[in-house]
Amino acid sequence: MTGVKYLVGLQVFSRLITFTMNQVILRSTSADVFGVVEVQLELLLSTILFLSREAFRVTLLRPAAIPTGTTTRSASAQRLSPSQQVVFNLAHLPLAIGVPVSVLACLGYYKFSLTDEGSPDSRMALPIALYGVAAVVELLAEPLFMLGQTGLEFKLRAQSEGLAIFCRCVVTLGCISWWSRGNLDTGEQRRDTAVVAFSLGRLAFGAALLMYYVCVYVARGGWGQFVSKYRLRPVRVAKQGGEDSGKAGVNEYYFDRTLLHLAMSMLKQSVLKHVLTEGDRMAVSVLCSAKDQGVYAAAANYGSLPARILFQPLEESCRTTLPKLVFGQPDSAGRPSTAEAKDGRHGSAGAGHQGIVAARRLLAVCLKLHVLLGLVFVVFGTQYAPIAVDLLLCKSEWITPLPPVLSAYCFYIPVMGVNGIMESFVAVIAGEREIAAMNRMMGLLSVAHIASTVVLVQSVPNGAIGLVVANSLNMVLRIA
Repeated sequence: MTGVKYLVGLQVFSRLITFTMNQVILRSTSADVFGVVEVQLELLLSTILFLSREAFRVTLLRPAAIPTGTTTRSASAQRLSPSQQVVFNLAHLPLAIGVPVSVLACLGYYKFSLTDEGSPDSRMALPIALYGVAAVVELLAEPLFMLGQTGLEFKLRAQSEGLAIFCRCVVTLGCISWWSRGNLDTGEQRRDTAVVAFSLGRLAFGAALLMYYVCVYVARGGWGQFVSKYRLRPVRVAKQGGEDSGKAGVNEYYFDRTLLHLAMSMLKQSVLKHVLTEGDRMAVSVLCSAKDQGVYAAAANYGSLPARILFQPLEESCRTTLPKLVFGQPDSAGRPSTAEAKDGRHGSAGAGHQGIVAARRLLAVCLKLHVLLGLVFVVFGTQYAPIAVDLLLCKSEWITPLPPVLSAYCFYIPVMGVNGIMESFVAVIAGEREIAAMNRMMGLLSVAHIASTVVLVQSVPNGAIGLVVANSLNMVLRIA
């Protein structure tokens, strides 16, 4: 529960400061600016980060997946336990994947950001490049982040992300305020500077996150110990026995093959999961105008507040706690306390009965809590959404289209919460066979989601409402 406390505190702080920033920005910017940033550029960033690191995060949070009988080759890295070294090595791969993914994604997005004349919009070149660099900077912190996550250092994560969010808001608001004092004669100039301000804010987020992690780990033993302990690069790990063993029965490697194979399986699933998760923003960016994108983004920001403050911390805590209950805590040599299953399949045979019972109870409690909290927003949110918009946004551009979309989003909240907790449970216990089966199922769901989104967005008078309905149907199918 300590981890949940820190994560909830992080979400409350981050949502409050982001909410305050959005209130100021929504009152001073147009819907099309908000749509470009929150739909198009944030979709670009989430695509780079999700495809680069999600599969490795899920894989490395499985304690039973960490290989046994490992030792580190270099004496200078002995301060890291063997299991930590395995995690630290594999956590470098998101950066190696993220750099080419960032370059390709940014180039592809720029080619398709067309003006009315059909040529690439040169005004978007700088914001796109800044978002690409921001993604790479954030991935630089991934090895240290994963060491903290596998060590259950939730306080460290809360502090680092809280500081990063604060820096992002300060930079964004500071740039908008400073540039608004200049002679921006046209609306186009104001739009361009606002988009660049958001981009600089996102870059400040990644830089602050990286710097905080480095400063914390340096403060624990000084710069010299930091360099000698973490080496800032992967270190060879030796494992006794194995079919690939060399002389003396020792197999040396940088990246464990079993973990790498499991991560690649997860990567395939991540692509499909990303389409299902971000399908709404993909559809909005293609089917709707920039103004409609802004309206949907505002509704999603307000509507997702309860999900991010309450549901997401519980989901992430379950993702780290459930495998500890099912498989047990790994010992100092990186071995789980229960028997390790073969071929990446972690069934209940090797886990203690008491841990399985505790995991079931935790899952049941979380599901009940998600449903009860979600129903509160269904009952009250749908009735008071128009009043909330009137109080928060005294701007006619937002007051008319936003309340119906926000009311529809309230029905989406409980479905989104239940799906999140179920995915956390499946992610930590599913074996490779189950993952392969889910990949096939997600492929079918992706096709169904795209088709339903296109039909509902074009058939419903308010396309944003049709998009919310399509997302709800998608979540129900994923839960089933």
